[in-house]
Amino acid sequence: MCAGCFTHLLADARLKDEQARCPNCRTEISRNVCQRNLAVEKTVSELPSDCKHCGQELARVVLDRHEKQECEERLIDEYILLFFINLFKIALLVIFIKINC
Repeated sequence: MCAGCFTHLLADARLKDEQARCPNCRTEISRNVCQRNLAVEKTVSELPSDCKHCGQELARVVLDRHEKQECEERLIDEYILLFFINLFKIALLVIFIKINC
């Protein structure tokens, strides 16, 4: 059950002064008896989602690794970029010194 439906069921029950119950199995629902549903989590992890960099559709379970390590259109970490900029400046300085000496 998604968080929105869960909150909605609890709010409806509170307005009616009743115990919230699942609309399918009629089990009592409360914030105190929440449990993870591993089957649903596994199913959701296999649903497709788009990479924020290249738009490729991938299973959610591999999306994070793709976006951080594999996607060729991902943004380069700013520290790596600064490293290469500084390395380039040093190379230019070395060339300038060799030319002028």
